[in-house]
Amino acid sequence: TRKTTSNGISSYVDIPVELRGITPLQLKAIRKNATRRCNEEHWEDRDGNKVDPEKINLYVINTYVIKPFTEFTKKSLVESLPSTAGTQPPWWFGSHWWGDPFPNLCACIDALIKDFQWNMDESEEARGGGMTMDTPIWICAFANNQWDLGSAVTSDPLESSFVKAMKEAHFRVVSFLDR
Repeated sequence: TRKTTSNGISSYVDIPVELRGITPLQLKAIRKNATRRCNEEHWEDRDGNKVDPEKINLYVINTYVIKPFTEFTKKSLVESLPSTAGTQPPWWFGSHWWGDPFPNLCACIDALIKDFQWNMDESEEARGGGMTMDTPIWICAFANNQWDLGSAVTSDPLESSFVKAMKEAHFRVVSFLDR
């Protein structure tokens, strides 16, 4: 997150890792950017094969989107995005495999929004109700600083970014397996 100081200089503010949820709206922008650039820039996977925009996975997103975008800040993508105005406490902790196509992850999140959009009472809220395109979800690729992964995985698992984020999301965990 950028903060302008009294002398007009823009700087970045640290956001605790557990408060670095990413919104479905932000993910949609990343997907559009990646889809457009994939063909224009002739993206390749780590084996040197041309990447189909519908098969872009998080390994490719990390190589072509996250790392280049955060190279200057050396922070997580969530902290570096101009659309992040401050902390984004996650409503859900998202578990996934980096090798799954990113469009499938986005489709699963669309289904999560549809399935958990209602929030009429405390029981629906406890289950995760009230999902919208602006509701943050903690996804490690975007929340963890890809330049300093040692800070995410600690010797004490209870101090890892993953457990901290699950606690923040009140242990609402969703596994994204396929469409």
